[in-house]
Amino acid sequence: MRINIDTLPQLTINGIAIRFIKLTKNLGMKLAEDLSWNSHISAICSRVHGVPNHLRFRTYYLSSSLKKQLVTAFILPHFDYPFIFRLPRDALLAPYIAKLVWFTPEKRRKYFLAVILYQILTIAKPPYLTAFFAP
Repeated sequence: MRINIDTLPQLTINGIAIRFIKLTKNLGMKLAEDLSWNSHISAICSRVHGVPNHLRFRTYYLSSSLKKQLVTAFILPHFDYPFIFRLPRDALLAPYIAKLVWFTPEKRRKYFLAVILYQILTIAKPPYLTAFFAP
C-alpha cells in the first residue's frame, strides 16, 4: 500500500513547514519516498553497465594484470565482479581474491562501514547521526 503524500497533513516543526519530497540523497545514498533504494541501484548499474561487456569481448587480448587495474578503477568501487579469470558463477572465489589482493566480501563490508563512520564523524557530520557518537 502506497501513501499518497498529497493527502497527508502538513508537517510542521517549531513553526517551520517540512515539505515532502520524492527523492533525497544523504551520505551518497539515494532514498525514495517509499524508502526504496531503486534509484540508487539504478544509478550504480548505469555507471558500470558497459565496462564488463567491453572487457569480456577483449578478455583474450588483455592481460590479467591490466584487467585487474581496469576493474579496480571502474567497477570495484561499486561492487565485486569475478569475471577477470573467466570464472563460473558458482566458483570458489577465495583463491582468486587472494591472488588479486582484494578484500573478501565480508572485509569489504566492514571497510565501507568504517568509511561511512569516518564520513559521519569528520566530513559530513550530519547532526542526527553525530549525536550518537561520543566526542
